[in-house]
Amino acid sequence: MRLNPIPKIASILFIVFVSGCASAGSSVAENNGAYEEQAIVNGRSSFRYVEGDPFASLIAGFTASGYAQVEAFWNAPFAEPVNITLAPDRRQFEDAFPSEWGMSSTQCWMVGVGVADFLVMLSPAMWADQACEHDPADEQHIRDILVHELAHVYHGQRNPTRDFSGAEEIGWFAEGVAVLVAGQLDRKRLSDAREAIENDAAPDLLVNAWSGPYRYGVAGSIADYIDQHYGRSVLFNLLSVTSQDEFLNILDISEEGLLHSWRRWVLEKE
Repeated sequence: MRLNPIPKIASILFIVFVSGCASAGSSVAENNGAYEEQAIVNGRSSFRYVEGDPFASLIAGFTASGYAQVEAFWNAPFAEPVNITLAPDRRQFEDAFPSEWGMSSTQCWMVGVGVADFLVMLSPAMWADQACEHDPADEQHIRDILVHELAHVYHGQRNPTRDFSGAEEIGWFAEGVAVLVAGQLDRKRLSDAREAIENDAAPDLLVNAWSGPYRYGVAGSIADYIDQHYGRSVLFNLLSVTSQDEFLNILDISEEGLLHSWRRWVLEKE
């Protein structure tokens, strides 16, 4: 996902950095030839990578299983084919972004972005040299990033903005849904939501749900509350909204009322 005017990449993930892939990363960075391309997911997705990338087969496999996970959650297929690029270095990662985004450079923790038309991921082979706060040795972490971005692609294909431009005030919802769909709302992050509430660190405004150290648990659990309380079909309908007013009108609730009901729901959970 991409949000303006302050660039935000959906994979803003803060995981302990572990080195160990420098030699593999160097070889991938040196191979700046043409991308190889293959059809995956029964021809419904294209996957571009540089020959020799040691993570290419892993990412292809995670794409297939992630595709199935996202579609199973919504019980509906992607609206369009998914075009995925595994960038061999940060320069080519950044070159994949449309010029109108104004993102000629990215911060080290940014390793993936997904919108309706494409998904690009910096190869984990380069994380040791060109990224921070990500562990290239943690395959579950790699898969979580990919599925999170696939969730954004799915969302973007059903949102009129396609890349969430102009929809900043519901950016928290896009992130929360991606956390939920990707299975990142584990027990630790659920406890983060409770801790945020108990420490008076929970947001008073929805727009602030995706901020601070508790953002995964907070935004993800609000999306989960909506899913549990209103139903999956309502959650699906919310994918098309571009403003908070539209969002709250569908739920027929005020911002204060939604946050109050969510807090009570979190505190009542075991």
